[in-house]
Amino acid sequence: MIVFTICPRRMIAYALTLHEALTRHHPDLSFYVALSDGDEGLDTTTFPFGVLRLSELGLPDLETMATRYSDVEFRASIKPFVFQVLFDRHPGAGVLYLDPDTFVTGRFDEFFDLVSGGAECVLVPAITEPAEHAEIDDGLFLRSGVYDLGFCWLADRPAVRRMVWWWARRLQTDCVVDPAAGLYLDQRWADLFPAFIDETRILRHPGYGVAYWNLGQRRLRQGGGGWLVNGLPLRSFHFAGCDIEDESVFSRHISLLDMRNAGRAADLLREFRATLIRHGHDAYTGNAHADDVLGERGLNDLM
Repeated sequence: MIVFTICPRRMIAYALTLHEALTRHHPDLSFYVALSDGDEGLDTTTFPFGVLRLSELGLPDLETMATRYSDVEFRASIKPFVFQVLFDRHPGAGVLYLDPDTFVTGRFDEFFDLVSGGAECVLVPAITEPAEHAEIDDGLFLRSGVYDLGFCWLADRPAVRRMVWWWARRLQTDCVVDPAAGLYLDQRWADLFPAFIDETRILRHPGYGVAYWNLGQRRLRQGGGGWLVNGLPLRSFHFAGCDIEDESVFSRHISLLDMRNAGRAADLLREFRATLIRHGHDAYTGNAHADDVLGERGLNDLM
């Protein structure tokens, strides 16, 4: 199991939290962190995972991409390049990407069932039934993408490599937040993955990719063996837009949901927040808020 995430150095506590949770359930994985900025002030030799620097990713025009994109756009734009590097390092293997703000709570058994069944691509849909909430409706996903690219598994196969090269070329210039143009980071491009890869599997299990945008369709509770969602084991919660410094905020991207009305998801976020702090979140950020450039663009209703 090859897994990677992408983050700037101020979010290293997120990477440490993700690595800890993953290895608790999957101790034999190989984990990498691709830094989206420099490693100044970091002793990367102390980390329990491999670190990939921008200079190792083979970006065709790093300076132009870094200048063109906001922080969040740039992070998304380098994703296919990391897949390419890890395919080269682990020929024939499958590689899983997870967003750094993912809290893993169980084994990925259902995911491995798809992999062992011959999958070459595994995607998690953002929603699995119609959404008609005032802030979260079906149109949101037509603008931002059908699949949550916070979870994306690709196998090193010829057709997949060709698709990743295509994806990388597109993201050199078109990894932007521009719904009017039909673009949303790397995510809208992934709507085409099932058309390009025959053996694409959609992981519809409700325990994967739980997030503020589908929380109205997912009911969390704690059972005897751990967290459950819609009666099935919770595998991962994507805390997109969480604000670790402000304990009243559940996600900056949705106004009607906060820690007072998020139900058991608020308890899970408190656990996630405590784990981040234990891993040195305050030291890595200097108590500064992690900027989310999407907010500056007035797109807080998007992922």
